[in-house]
Amino acid sequence: DPLRMLKALRHFSTLEGFTLNKESKDAIRKYSPYIRGIAGERIKYEMDLILASNRPYEAIKVAEDTGVLYEIFPELLELKKFDEKYGLDLKTLDHTLLSLKYLKKWNRVSHLKEKGVIEVGYALIFHDLGKPRTFFFDKEKGVVHFFGHEKISMEISEKIMERLRFSHNQKRVVLELIRHHMWIFLLCKDTPTLRATKRLILKMGDLTPSLILLTLCDMFGTTQGKRNETTDRVLEYSKELIKMYRDFMIEPPPKIIDGYDLISLGYEEGPFLGQVLREIREKQATGEITDREQAIEYARERLRFQ
Repeated sequence: DPLRMLKALRHFSTLEGFTLNKESKDAIRKYSPYIRGIAGERIKYEMDLILASNRPYEAIKVAEDTGVLYEIFPELLELKKFDEKYGLDLKTLDHTLLSLKYLKKWNRVSHLKEKGVIEVGYALIFHDLGKPRTFFFDKEKGVVHFFGHEKISMEISEKIMERLRFSHNQKRVVLELIRHHMWIFLLCKDTPTLRATKRLILKMGDLTPSLILLTLCDMFGTTQGKRNETTDRVLEYSKELIKMYRDFMIEPPPKIIDGYDLISLGYEEGPFLGQVLREIREKQATGEITDREQAIEYARERLRFQ
């Protein structure tokens, strides 16, 4: 059973004192292509256990060294080839894999359960897959950009998750984390305002702790675990953010309008109606909408041409 290759890596990551000898690694290297014949859900089951373990990074590095990682996620080969071609100081693949090393350590901020840690783990593996296709070098400034890489990463990731038979909800969570994985970094370029923080919490909802863990792992994967002024600023904000999130969950602001209100005014139920309601909640959290009349007026304006 070729799945035993992944089971060996899972035991390596979960069992204290368990090691893989050279013969075992050589065998995995030789037979790694056979993993492609295994059902996606069986591969995912073993990957879930690896990501939830105390040593996900170490196991994934062995998977990379033996080649079985690229049989499971051939999309990662594009990162490897990109690094080899351009030789940037920050290797995209190395950074991606190293970020897994910090899942357990920085979950002490987010306190996610196993399911949440696994989802963040996948988001870390997938979040920069779009970088090779969005690479841009500004010759005048001597700066590299990856504009819109989140969108491309999401497109690539969705195909991977379909192949590995992710549940609909897990796909949604992972894609949402990838979509917003730069949000906290961007806020921390300046001093985050209370309004911006409330907007993030309302937008991300229950995924706020997951986004925090993703951000911290991504960040320390970049710095190789080293602390500096920037990491300290992001870490401090993350701690403030998780506290505000918990306070918000305990006592969220009351809804000033809901779907029934809008349907009673003659608007049809549907996805766009839900989107408008979410926009109203965001503006309520930031103080842009303060009462029912303002909410209805905003909804009428947004729904006018629907």
